[in-house]
Amino acid sequence: MRQHAKWKARGLNIMSFRHLVLGSVLAMILSTTAVTGANAQEVNAVGGDLVGAVMDYKIKKHETLYDVARKFDVGIVALRAANPGVNPWNPKAGTVVMVNGLHVLPKAREGIVVDLTALRLYYFNGDKVATYPVAAGREGWETPTAVTQITAKRKNPIWTPTAAIRAENPDLPDFIPAGKDNPLGNYAMNLGVDSIMIHGTTSPASIGRHASHGCIRMYPEDIESLFNAVSKGTLRALLQSRRLVAHRLRVARLADQLVDRRHFARFLSVSSKTN
Repeated sequence: MRQHAKWKARGLNIMSFRHLVLGSVLAMILSTTAVTGANAQEVNAVGGDLVGAVMDYKIKKHETLYDVARKFDVGIVALRAANPGVNPWNPKAGTVVMVNGLHVLPKAREGIVVDLTALRLYYFNGDKVATYPVAAGREGWETPTAVTQITAKRKNPIWTPTAAIRAENPDLPDFIPAGKDNPLGNYAMNLGVDSIMIHGTTSPASIGRHASHGCIRMYPEDIESLFNAVSKGTLRALLQSRRLVAHRLRVARLADQLVDRRHFARFLSVSSKTN
């Protein structure tokens, strides 16, 4: 009842609040991605369950929503869900969009944690955390959940398609050398599960989507930051999916920490579309 009184004091209808939380509260948290551009590779102190902030941003001339997503290290699906009606490729200059750089930290807080529901990677180093948006496996190529570690680090990696990927696309070459056409980008880190890697990408527009053959993709600048921060074999890497109902209830509890009423309402009103 005390919590309900707080929400009422902030001008929020409790029944609408429940409907949003249980029905469609999490498009931005469940689809991605706050650390590029002005906030590039920001390292935050772990002081609770939330990190980052919700902010407004005015679109510049010739800027796309994909540019904005990369600038603020969020995924495009989340950014579009928060700003319905805005043309992603040709938004009008001067349009003010909401950028959700607020993220709910996973309960596991050691080493690398990849949240396959939120499509975000968290790197915990002591009492600090850096968080990045990612792409993960698409339907039929789902990224497995696992507790593993980094088994190899490769700069300018060579990509050798697996037999399964080659069966899907027989025209692929035996290998693709390092360079601008290599889908792994400039950095790759092998994990000790199947053929799964954390790597860069030549398709930054895919970040924040279920778009890969199971690997974890990152923006080029983000994988470079993570690659330089971690060591082979010394890191716990957890690939996990959240239970959606429990996660929604957790967000309902945490959402009251948002002080700005306008951002609070907009944060909760985003649809639950994640792909």
